[in-house]
Amino acid sequence: MIINLNSEIKAVCFDLDGTLVEECYPNAQIDRRYLAGNFILNLLSNMIQANGYERAEELLLEYLDINIYWDYSDIIKHFKLDEKLALLWLRLWHKKNLIVMQRNVDLAYELHQAGYGIYVISNNPHLGCLLKMERAGLAGETGKGIVEGVFGSNFGLGQKMQRSFWTRVLDDIPCAPHRLAMVGDNPLEDAEVPMSVGVGQCFLVKADGCLTEVGQPV
Repeated sequence: MIINLNSEIKAVCFDLDGTLVEECYPNAQIDRRYLAGNFILNLLSNMIQANGYERAEELLLEYLDINIYWDYSDIIKHFKLDEKLALLWLRLWHKKNLIVMQRNVDLAYELHQAGYGIYVISNNPHLGCLLKMERAGLAGETGKGIVEGVFGSNFGLGQKMQRSFWTRVLDDIPCAPHRLAMVGDNPLEDAEVPMSVGVGQCFLVKADGCLTEVGQPV
């Protein structure tokens, strides 16, 4: 096993972007017109326009402004898009633009087989999490697999940089925070903030792909 877990750790949480999947080329997900620079929204905007909506992009931006904790599935439903077709295009986008960080995916499977609970905690909305988990080979289209819980932006009502996000997520994990470990790539979101709310261990993905443990704050 490529990480050394303390004896009290019972479950391990994984980030998605930069941890289980990464972009095929820099800024593959960035479209600065949209909240969080999410390029997939451009894809959905095009589908909305093709579905007969005029001012599709403007309507989508208005929807995002009103519905802060949106999910892709909400957009598909609100604009009456063909769900199967939308999911097909979303899957094709993920296949084209994201690659799997196999070392960390293998770690998740190894930990699962060793009896640890596996969770995904991400800034992506729930459907975005499921699509990236599917791309990583951790779950099928039903979202079922080795992962016991998936917590995205619309569940935690925010982003991982916020303590309130972590508080909401940790309240829904049937394991005390000090018995959880976190694996991610962002020093603030995947180490400093979760440790501040009691997460027991945090490991960061370094530039060479290796994991290093972050020391507990003094």
